Formats: sequence, structure tokens, C-alpha cells
Amino acid sequence: MIKKILSCLLLCLAMTGVAQEYEIGFMDVALYDDVRNRTINTTFFFPALEFGENSEVANGEFGVISFGHGFVMNIEAYQNIVDHLVPRGMAIIMVDTENSLSPNHQDFGLDMAFALNTITRWTYDDTSMFHYRLKEYGILMGHSMGGGAAILAAEHVDKLDMIILMAPAETQPSAIEKASTLNHRLLLVTGEGDLVTPTESHGLPIYEAIQNTCKVHIDIIGGGHCLFANENFNCDLGESIAGSNIDISREDQHQILFDYFPNWINFSQLDDINAYIDFVNAATIDERITLNNECLILSQNDLVSQEFQIIPNPVIDNFGTSLEYDRLTIYNQFGQVVHQSSRYNEIIEVSHLVNGSYILQIDHNQKIYYANFIKL
Repeated sequence: MIKKILSCLLLCLAMTGVAQEYEIGFMDVALYDDVRNRTINTTFFFPALEFGENSEVANGEFGVISFGHGFVMNIEAYQNIVDHLVPRGMAIIMVDTENSLSPNHQDFGLDMAFALNTITRWTYDDTSMFHYRLKEYGILMGHSMGGGAAILAAEHVDKLDMIILMAPAETQPSAIEKASTLNHRLLLVTGEGDLVTPTESHGLPIYEAIQNTCKVHIDIIGGGHCLFANENFNCDLGESIAGSNIDISREDQHQILFDYFPNWINFSQLDDINAYIDFVNAATIDERITLNNECLILSQNDLVSQEFQIIPNPVIDNFGTSLEYDRLTIYNQFGQVVHQSSRYNEIIEVSHLVNGSYILQIDHNQKIYYANFIKL
């Protein structure tokens, strides 16, 4: 019971301050790829000053997601993703191609890449209302077939920050084989009860093949394949035929996604280590999921401040800091808290820590500083 209460508190705290700041603007955009002589139909959703088609974009700089839909699923099935992420400052390109019973997975991946490359470049176009409104490094996200297509798309994206997959499907050509050539941050979310694209033969081989040192797999206990989206006749029919071991509602599965997506995106897009720490702390004790965290945050040098020093470094039994502090926290390489102190000490005793790499966080004069150290 205590674990459940702590889980609830951490999840609520992790979401604190994430408010519905923006309205949802949208526009239908037909992009033309002259290399392939191909029109790519999309709907572009973005943070706006007021809700509606062709609304004025809000002030700010927003991350851009290129989203791939599932097999014979329309983009409207993913309105849940739009309704949650766009008000929180993300722009989403819903790629509306390859909707037939015999889709071309390679073309779908190329469509996703072309759409992301084209629209993120609008930020450099002084004639566009998106001038300086979009981040140059984009995100690939997809469900089922769209998840596999996101892997096929990755090598064709000019500036790719990360990949987010929901119950991805193996594709032709093979997303599993292609994943072994990629080196991007990855968040994989699967449903334990999914028998449409069973994790062991679809999502997990993709996850294992990705070469990046920062990847996380969340498996939703009792989760399904189609429950990542809103109700959709084609997907739900397919899942009823394939069978499932679903033991969760669609609403609850959506809630799990939205408890974790914002912090993961903020960590990757903004190099926000606190968002990552909130993500890990909540996921570690969340009884709704199984977590496999292989994100070595110490490999991300840009997360670490150089504004103070640890003396000595490497550390054997204890160390001091070049700045006094109001609060001190030590994290291991997976972002888990291993030591805390709420008062300043000239000597910090760490003989109880196992040998390895750590991040030290200190709070000093209402600012936060980080540094790496090695425990010998």
C-alpha cells in the first residue's frame, strides 16, 4: 500500500507545472517530394494562440514530431496524442499516407522523414509564420506499422533527436535489421497483453538492436496493442481476431503514456536532467509497468555543469565541493538517488557507495549545478 501511495505521489509531482498552456492549431499540408515524384498528405498540429485551422502559432520554440499511424488506421485514431502533447508545447505532423491493405513500408518511412525535414526547415524561412518557432532537431514517433516505419525513416532525417515507439511492428524491409545501424535515444512502450505485435518478436528486437547508450523500455502490465490509440474499428477488429491478454482500460493505458511522455521529451529535447530524474523515480516504483532502463545519463556530457568542482576526483572515501550548497543529491548512472543531504558539510562521506560513475547535484543560491565523479 505504501508503495502505491508513493507511486501516486511521484507521478503527480512529476506532472506538476505541466499545464494546458496552448490551444491547438492545425493545417492540412500536402508536401511534394520531387525526387520520388510523390505527394505526401499530412495534417500539422501546433501550439496556437487560439484553437482552429490555420490559427496563428503561439510564441515559443516547439519540438516537432513526425508520427506514423498503424496498419489501415486513420490519423484521427491518434487524436489522444495530439490533445495531450500539443497543448504542452509539441508540434505533431500526422503523416496520412500508405493507408491501403498493401502498404509500402519503405515509402511510409521516407514520407515520415521527408515531412520532418521539410517542416523543421520552416523555422529558417523568414516568410513562414513558423520562423524561429520550431526546433531544428525533430522526433520520430509511431504506433504499430508506423513504429516500424519510424525506424526505416531515421537514417533519412537530417537532424533527429530521438525515437518513440508504441508497440512497433516488424516491416519489409526489416526494421529490426535497420535498427542495428541507428544510434538515437529510444523510448519503447509496449503492452504486455499485445498478441498483434508481440513484444518478444517485434518491439524487443528493435530495442536491443539500437546502439544508443540511452534507451528505455516500458511494458504496460495488461496493456494491449490498439489501446495506444482511440477506438478504431480496423485495429480493434484485428486485435479481437489475433487475441490478447488485455487487463487494462484504454483510458488507463493512455494515462500511463501521458504520465511519461512529457518528461522523456523534455529530457531529450531540452537536456533537462531533472525531467529524466522525475521520469526514472516515478517509473521505478510504478506498479502499472515493468521498466527496463538502459539510459546511461553520464554519457550525456552536455547535462553536466562545469561551474563547480569535486575535490578530489576520482573519489575513494570522501570529497569536498568548491561551492557551498543548501542541498546535495547523488545519482547513479541510471538516475537513481543513492545519497542525499539537506545541510552543507565540508566533507561528503561516500565510502558506502559501490565503485562506479555518479552525478552530483547541488542546490546553491536557488540555482542547480551538476558534476560527474568517479568512485574508486
